[in-house]
Amino acid sequence: MSASVRELISDRVIWLRERRIGVRPAPYVWSKTYVLGALVGVQCAGFAALNLLLHSEFLGSYGVDGWLFTAVCAVTGFVGMALGLAVSAVNTSSEGAVGTLPLLLIPQIAFSGILLSLRRMSEVASELSSWNPARFAYDALIKTGERIGEPASRGLGWDERPLTGTLYNLGFTGDGADDLGLSMPALWLRLALVALAAVYRRRE
Repeated sequence: MSASVRELISDRVIWLRERRIGVRPAPYVWSKTYVLGALVGVQCAGFAALNLLLHSEFLGSYGVDGWLFTAVCAVTGFVGMALGLAVSAVNTSSEGAVGTLPLLLIPQIAFSGILLSLRRMSEVASELSSWNPARFAYDALIKTGERIGEPASRGLGWDERPLTGTLYNLGFTGDGADDLGLSMPALWLRLALVALAAVYRRRE
């Protein structure tokens, strides 16, 4: 979001001039989406790969699928880029756009399940979380592995836990022992829908 939040504002004068000579909104918006999406996707994939290299236990002890982990990080970065461009489209100044970022990022973190289990949220908060891309990204990242690490009871080191119990505690699954909640394709689809909704809003 930070990488793209000023993008449309800085080009607004150029865009208005080109629009007068017949340039349509769709090609302009998609050109921004493709270029910035590729750059952010590569950046996030690089961070994910570096994380895997520095923490070899992800691939060993926790059974993380390195390619899937990297892909989820890249797609999450693309969604953030799309939301940043949407913010850029509705603001008239760079200062206003940058000031809007915390107003969007803090609720995404708060309703993602990272800080508070979805089971402990009120109905309103739970409904908000169902529209939150950070919730789907967090869920998808967990499901790239076979186990997860949780802080040890004495605060020293990490304990390996099965995904089922952790996903249940976070509120991502139902009561069934074999229930893993939303499937990976469903999580991908929801992230893609958020990105497309942001792109469509910019076209309008």
